[in-house]
This record gives sequence, structure tokens and C-alpha cells, in this order.
Amino acid sequence: GVAPIWDLVLQHRATLQSNGWLDRRRHQQALEWMRELVIFGLEEQFHRSPLVERNLSQIQQEVVAGRLSPFSAARRLLDFSRCKE
Repeated sequence: GVAPIWDLVLQHRATLQSNGWLDRRRHQQALEWMRELVIFGLEEQFHRSPLVERNLSQIQQEVVAGRLSPFSAARRLLDFSRCKE
């Protein structure tokens, strides 16, 4: 039946709690969520920049055409995102 399987599940959970694995995993998840939220916020802020939005397509075309390196393009876009118009 289900009862023996559920007992195994509870034993496994107790083991994970007692050896600290669950707490470590929760802490790791919290840090991952924080990083994801920071990245999301930065991307949102980046795309709100009028200079970025005006120049993004052209810069992407220059990268695809090989006239601008991805590194230079990223630097230029990041610089645009910091400018106040």
C-alpha cells in the first residue's frame, strides 16, 4: 500500500533535515532567486533606456555583419543604458 512508501518518504525527509541538506538547499535557492531577480531588474532597466532602444537593432546588425565585436557592442549598449537623456 501507500503507507510503507509514505514512511520511506518521511524517513528520507528526516535524514535530509538532520544532515542539514534541506537548509543548505533552501539557502542556495534563495541566492539563486535573488540573482535571477537582479538580472531581471537590470534587463528591465536596460531596455527602458531610450538610447538602447534606438540603437539596439543597428548594433545587432553590426555584430551580425562582423563590423562590431560582441564585446564592443555590449560595452556600447551598456554605456547607452547609463546615459541620462
